[in-house]
Amino acid sequence: LRGAGRAFSAGYDLTPLASRRGDGADDSYTAVYRGGRTFDDDAWNLERAQRLRMAIFDMHKPVIAQVHGYCLAGGTDVALLCDLIIAADDATIGFPPARAMGALPNNMWMYHCGPQWSKRLMLTGDTITGAEAAKIGLVLKSVPADVLEREVESLADRMVMIDTDLLSANKR
Repeated sequence: LRGAGRAFSAGYDLTPLASRRGDGADDSYTAVYRGGRTFDDDAWNLERAQRLRMAIFDMHKPVIAQVHGYCLAGGTDVALLCDLIIAADDATIGFPPARAMGALPNNMWMYHCGPQWSKRLMLTGDTITGAEAAKIGLVLKSVPADVLEREVESLADRMVMIDTDLLSANKR
């Protein structure tokens, strides 16, 4: 799984929300960042979207994320649900909206790099490079950007040599 262009994914597309206004409210923060009328509406929307993304995690076929450029916010929601993540050394990975928009939709950070680093990144919204992500275990490996695709293809080629039923059973 990889992004096209200069980034894996820069995150959520908030553009359509900028034009929404709830009941003539003057609160621009709410108008831009809130999708529903209440927090409960937003929570249900987040849960529904997370169930859709979980298809990546739950499918029987292994999924490799090839991360380059930016992998931010919603981009991390997708990448961290993959079975294996290989990043470019200079990729930028993080969840900056944690600073102002509330709880992260999924907590796969903990699954990949443990509680201390997860909390460090989730509680600050800071970003790290692909090389730093590899050091803390958030990604399997980081490589120079010019060999990223070759590295991912090499890993996929190794998996292709295993019977698909066995590969599926091992993932599950």
